[in-house]
Amino acid sequence: MSFSACFKCTIFLFLISCQQQHDWQHTVLQAGTIASPRCIDLNGDQVLDVVIGAGGTKEWEASENGVLALDGRDGSLLWKSPCRNQLVGSPVFLDIDQDEIPDIITGGRSAQFMALSGKDGSQIWEYRSVNNTADHASDTSLLNFFTPQLIPDQDGDGLEDLLTAYGGYVNAPAWQEERPVGYLMVFSSASGKVLAQAPMPDGKETYMSPVVFSQGARQKVLFGTGGETVAGGLYLTTLGDLLDNDISEEVLLFAGEQKGFIAPPVLTDITQDSFPDIIVNAYEGKTLAIDGQHHHLLWMVNLGDAYETHSQPAVGNFTGNSTLDFFVNFCKGTWPVVEGAVQILIDGSNGQYQKIDSVGNLQYASPLTVSTGEDRLDKVLFQINTKLDSQFGSETGMSPYRYETHLLMFDPARSQKQLWKTNAGTNLGSTLLVRDLNEDGTTEVLSVFNHNPYDPFVYQGFTIDCFSWAGISSQWQQYMGPDGGSHL
Repeated sequence: MSFSACFKCTIFLFLISCQQQHDWQHTVLQAGTIASPRCIDLNGDQVLDVVIGAGGTKEWEASENGVLALDGRDGSLLWKSPCRNQLVGSPVFLDIDQDEIPDIITGGRSAQFMALSGKDGSQIWEYRSVNNTADHASDTSLLNFFTPQLIPDQDGDGLEDLLTAYGGYVNAPAWQEERPVGYLMVFSSASGKVLAQAPMPDGKETYMSPVVFSQGARQKVLFGTGGETVAGGLYLTTLGDLLDNDISEEVLLFAGEQKGFIAPPVLTDITQDSFPDIIVNAYEGKTLAIDGQHHHLLWMVNLGDAYETHSQPAVGNFTGNSTLDFFVNFCKGTWPVVEGAVQILIDGSNGQYQKIDSVGNLQYASPLTVSTGEDRLDKVLFQINTKLDSQFGSETGMSPYRYETHLLMFDPARSQKQLWKTNAGTNLGSTLLVRDLNEDGTTEVLSVFNHNPYDPFVYQGFTIDCFSWAGISSQWQQYMGPDGGSHL
């Protein structure tokens, strides 16, 4: 279905009414983040606390603000842990040291992958200690760790273990096709010991956080290769093969033509055969639905080479039929030059799509789905960035543009959007968090914005904003879904 065949309507913009109450803000100076927050009770007060990865004012910069743990009651700092480069993955939680306080496992750039005490942020283990004076930008063995997954205990110590991806040489120029190969890796959660690792079967880089799921008695692993300028594919292997350090008998589910797969897939049953199907955004402007049992293509939306996306689809009931649907944000342009964006709604039953809006500019974060109780159809919460003319001319050496970030709620069924808040600066890659932190029946929404309005990639500090919103709830309430495993 082409855009010319899409329905035509006017999108109305209006302020949200007084259903929201601002709870707290936490601001960190001389730091920035592209990570997405998650929550867990760390101090035993029955209120979920907030954990987020961060970093210094730019890439390759060490910072005391590597991981932040904030009290969910008031946003005050519980503890923080340093980093040698940006921590970009979302954390997972597991009581490793058996003190009845969940601990944090997270990763990021410069080969950082670590477990931190949930009590005070002290380090339990680190995969690879690298001297902060090392040439991180040139060492091609120092790649990135992304969001990990918990898997069944593999080393017999009674603790779940860890699956993650390691890859992406971020200092490679866009034109360079030969990149360091990426890996799938399995770690002992207790010690950080590597239990298994296998290179990408096509020899390509990887940026995708892997997704693990059960199919019968077997554990399956979905992973992706390639990047913004390097072709790659979406693959399926078994955890058993990975533990044998050999994923060469993988199943290639779909091959990218010019670019790879970066955002992790979503697993949900749209064929109603009791097998989770695979819905994934290819970086090159496509959204794919793949049958989870037989692995054939169910449908594909292809916006063409002019569009790209780093983000996951949001999953919800937007059309009213019995099959879940998908809301997707695509950036317009070719990385790293982004000219605009488009938001589309895809009917999960047949892949037919319609354009909902074309707002925003540079955005790597993913949209989330909420229910407001007004009707049985879902809405979408999404933070978008807009680029405006600044007061500076290009001849001054200052940026001729400035950015604002807006928190919007889209109502696809009514073709409306509501504006909650605008801040100077950007939210580059931090997906919202929508949870009832204190279990009082009112949902909290946490949004993040970096303060620098003139350069999205150089930070001058960032703020985490928490407000209560009566009457909303969410099934897909954080990056990678309800359990962090991309399942619904």
